[in-house]
Amino acid sequence: MSAKEIGSGPLDIGGMRTIMVLTSQAHRFPGFRDAVMESPNHGILKGITDLALAKRVSVPVQFVTREQAEGLADPARQPEALRLGMIQGVIVVSAYAETILNALGQRLALVVVPSPERPLPADSVGPEHIHGVERLVRYLYQLGHKRIGFVSIHEKAPWTHGRFAGYLYALNRLGLPFCPGDVFNIMGDHVTDQNLYDCLVDRTRDGVTAWVCVSDGLAAQVCRALGKQGFLVPEDVSVTGFDGVGDYRGVPPITTMGVHWESLGQGALNMVLERILHPQRDFSNLEFHGAFQEGKTTAPPSTRKPRRGRKA
Repeated sequence: MSAKEIGSGPLDIGGMRTIMVLTSQAHRFPGFRDAVMESPNHGILKGITDLALAKRVSVPVQFVTREQAEGLADPARQPEALRLGMIQGVIVVSAYAETILNALGQRLALVVVPSPERPLPADSVGPEHIHGVERLVRYLYQLGHKRIGFVSIHEKAPWTHGRFAGYLYALNRLGLPFCPGDVFNIMGDHVTDQNLYDCLVDRTRDGVTAWVCVSDGLAAQVCRALGKQGFLVPEDVSVTGFDGVGDYRGVPPITTMGVHWESLGQGALNMVLERILHPQRDFSNLEFHGAFQEGKTTAPPSTRKPRRGRKA
């Protein structure tokens, strides 16, 4: 059954459509549980529901676990509205986007938000990465930093590579050398937990004065790891994040690129409605630029001799 055929279901009354939102919990966003904030999911859902009122769209929200996502291929295990053909499209705000796409993507208009962990044959909505990270590196350079490192989580998700591309782009534009030894978890290596923090401490002692992290959650962890070895943030070393999701316990407000989560939700709803009208068009990815947020984890590089670190 095509997306257009599904669009004539029982709830398509007086031009009103029904778009189901399938969402998982906040563990999709690295570092979230350690933050003083609500999940980015809340901002995305708010954007969807606010626009839905203006568009006369019904948006039931269904929370899914991994087991439930895997069961969606079986009609008997689907939410009743899906099973009865009352849904015209699906917005996936979930860690299980690929599983859900495999189960429903051939039957329904489907959009993934934020951009999925790996390229999928589906429409997607997410933050713009390259120019966002370039803005952060340029800011550090303007503060006086000349040796700036990059650290990622170990998952090889497309958005981590997009942010690394922004880092490389910035180094090239600013005429700064690329030092492979100052980059972690992006070039085929797989350094996690304490080993990663030990490496960051060693490189900071060696002269790295700022670290660009792929997420605010990772930036908070880096701040703590450096602090335990006696480095002061930002007096001795600067740290930036990405996402703008909120404050973290025991860490100053992070200098970051803030993502407009509500705009992502609105973009996803517009995109799924467009897919219903034009089911045969090519898949596309919609990106939203973020806003630079100056926090308290960045400062000009210290003029003192690099610290050797001390035990907390």
